Amino acid sequence: STSGAGGQLREPEWLVRLQAVSRGYLFRRRLNDANRYYFEVACEADGDVRAAAAVAAAGCRQWTSQWQRQKKAEAQAKLEAEAQAKLEAEAQAKLEAEAQADLEAEADVKLDASTQYDPGIAEVATETGQRKDADAEVDEESVSCLDESALSGLRQQLHWELVWLDQAIASRRHFLRFRRLAGQAGQQ
Repeated sequence: STSGAGGQLREPEWLVRLQAVSRGYLFRRRLNDANRYYFEVACEADGDVRAAAAVAAAGCRQWTSQWQRQKKAEAQAKLEAEAQAKLEAEAQAKLEAEAQADLEAEADVKLDASTQYDPGIAEVATETGQRKDADAEVDEESVSCLDESALSGLRQQLHWELVWLDQAIASRRHFLRFRRLAGQAGQQ
């Protein structure tokens, strides 16, 4: 706060502009608390209202910067959690599809071998078809037998591709948001 006509205290212009463009009651309330705290500390130090206002402004700018970094870190953590969940879902779907394809290919090979070498072709074909249906129900067991190193490589590749994409989107959103706020502040 600074001193106005008649010794009345008024908010510094930078704080008024920031409050005008900032959204959210909680942010404005905390910023007011920070401004009041820094102002009171500065007044107790030397009693100069104008100097106290400058100290308060500097303190609040530092506080605002810290607040923005905290929110950015929270948003990044949320994006990473969403990307990880998406990665795991895609990897699981791919594994299930590959396991199903392997089961069908193995059953076809068994069927071809049985019909080629067994004189009772019709009976063997029927039995193999039933075995194929039973094998198709053991996806989980087949998935557990897949090459873990190949799965790990796939997960790493998908992870970094998703992280890069989410970071690019987040950077673009932050740029547009701050450019809009800066434009609104310039119109005050």
